[in-house]
Amino acid sequence: MLYNLGWLNWSVVSRIAAYWPLLLILLGAQLLIQGRVSRRLATISAAVLVILVLLAIMAGIASIPGATGAAGSSRTTSYSGSLASLSSARLNLSVGSTKLAVDSADLGEDLYRASITLPEGDRPTVTKGENGTVNVQTPNRSGFQWPFYGSQSRVQVTLSNHLPWSIDANAGASNGDLDLSGLRLGALSLESGASDLQVRLPTPAGTLPVQVSGGALHLVLTRPAGVETRVSLNGGASNLTVDGNHFNGFAREGQAFVSPGYATATDRVDIGISSGASDVTVRS
Repeated sequence: MLYNLGWLNWSVVSRIAAYWPLLLILLGAQLLIQGRVSRRLATISAAVLVILVLLAIMAGIASIPGATGAAGSSRTTSYSGSLASLSSARLNLSVGSTKLAVDSADLGEDLYRASITLPEGDRPTVTKGENGTVNVQTPNRSGFQWPFYGSQSRVQVTLSNHLPWSIDANAGASNGDLDLSGLRLGALSLESGASDLQVRLPTPAGTLPVQVSGGALHLVLTRPAGVETRVSLNGGASNLTVDGNHFNGFAREGQAFVSPGYATATDRVDIGISSGASDVTVRS
């Protein structure tokens, strides 16, 4: 409720939520102590446990390379692939906790260029198929991760603007900037966890479908001024803002914002949002 009223910042909430394993340990220890010792001793013990958990969090953050300004041990690798005679291409992107950037440019004879920085020991997977499908994947570490793990990880992908693209991106728990404004974009699919993403869309040619799904997501979608747009909500608690109009609360199946000229427009953007707790802004 506080989130939907705008009293909570979602990016802050998602970072705090990353510490849930330590909070569970604290709660379990308190339950074990409660009822077995005096109230005064239980209170003192709970206070000591809180202090220990806070010290553990601070020590963990301080021990992460790069979290305190010290240079960490990381490795940067560059990749590229030939444009050849392709008439269209597809990007399949799957990254974990990282700083993500995607843009487009005139790359000459290259189809794409990528620069990936990861902690030493982690290795990305980057491939290009004969059909023009580019796969970029970074390790997705399982289990508990310190919230600042992604400070060492960076993924930069530049796509050729000589041909149309479809993009399927799983952004994990990323902080990302996808500048697709100069790209010939046929379709965009975004799936993420606790992400903070900025996406700039190009002028559509026909109907440009944009699908958004995932969990705790903060997303800003910017489209060119004057482009007719439909935004459909398909479940989950969503805080949606479209051109300054706010739609808060639990979305009903099929609930939608439709701009006045959408039905008759030839070039338009169709955005579908299917996610859990999300904060989505669509603007020009």
